[in-house]
Amino acid sequence: MPTFLVVGKRSLGLARRIIERGDNYILLQQADLPLKDEGASEIMNVDLFDLEALKKLASSLKGRVDAVLSVFEEFVEASAILAESLGLPGNRPEVARQSTDKVLMRQKLSATAVCVNPAFTEVKDRSQLEEFATSHEFPLVLKPASLIKSLLVTKSNDLSELEQNYTAISRAIEPIYSQYAPGKAPKIILEEFLQGTQHSVAAFADRRGEVKSANEIADIVTAAEAGFEDTFLYSRSLPSRLSRPAQVKVIETATSAMKSLGLRSCPAHVEIMLTPKGPMVIEIAARIGGYRQRMYQLASGIDLSSAVLDTALGAKIDLESRKNEACAVVELFPKKIGAFQIIRGENRLRRLESLHYFSVKNQPGDKVGKSSAGFKAVAVIILHNPQPDRLKRDLEYINKNVEVVTV
Repeated sequence: MPTFLVVGKRSLGLARRIIERGDNYILLQQADLPLKDEGASEIMNVDLFDLEALKKLASSLKGRVDAVLSVFEEFVEASAILAESLGLPGNRPEVARQSTDKVLMRQKLSATAVCVNPAFTEVKDRSQLEEFATSHEFPLVLKPASLIKSLLVTKSNDLSELEQNYTAISRAIEPIYSQYAPGKAPKIILEEFLQGTQHSVAAFADRRGEVKSANEIADIVTAAEAGFEDTFLYSRSLPSRLSRPAQVKVIETATSAMKSLGLRSCPAHVEIMLTPKGPMVIEIAARIGGYRQRMYQLASGIDLSSAVLDTALGAKIDLESRKNEACAVVELFPKKIGAFQIIRGENRLRRLESLHYFSVKNQPGDKVGKSSAGFKAVAVIILHNPQPDRLKRDLEYINKNVEVVTV
């Protein structure tokens, strides 16, 4: 009966799968969090961003755990340090660091992979900003190196807009990092804007670095495509609209990029832009992508949670599709900052045939806003239907009629 060391936080789906398999898990969480998790066999608190504290803890855990894993970005590096200290399968700490820092990731891909990166630079001051802008065509994208959910990502169409966005991100970045990427030094990356269609690959690297992926990729609709002046991902959907040959190209690029980073014994969430010049890497994360466990289970019958666990143990994984249904996840953001009032179209939304899950994350009166300003989604919608055309109909209703209203 294996025992997993789950680092940072556990997802409910993953915890349930561990228990259903008859396995155990120890939850290792940040020092200041309350000790609460009824499913864990044990809960331990430690400063997950203190290297010496992690190594000391690892010495007390030797022989007690069989695998180390994390499903959240901010704890990927701590998981790698613990796995290495315990002599268990996992990424080397420097590889984990590259997967959580887009500057390091792009530098590594540029050194080892061919034509998968947009032009980019790390920006530390306005002179670097202007130097890159004068030698590359607009639009350009500013983004934090280590944040998720498109937080503080902005698109600029000219130098004036770029300078305004740089001022805004410079002012906001430290508190946002403190909240969502503790232990990381804030960095800003400037890169070319990629034109094309966006997609993601769910894949796994074994202990030798060999990669296996789900055959079906997810399609992504960006905020701009959905009519927002923002940079979040509006929806993710399965099955993909791309032709099979196009999907194979996307998967091949993701596989090559994962191998270039040197990922080992971990899941990976690879976002790809399919451009007129071919697939380009947006980012690679050493974790399962948001909502993907539920999406692949609903649409394809693929158990990504078990694949995460088996990968951590060094066992074979099963990514075979067992059905071909439709699933979509929509994140709702307001179009302007303000106090949350209502979600327009909610009553009809709750009666949609395809509605599988709907959760509102804010209370009326809460301050909400754009992801580019550092806010997270106000609501999450998951649709599922065995009939893709019926899901498409319900998704179109949401696109046209459901919105976050602020005052």
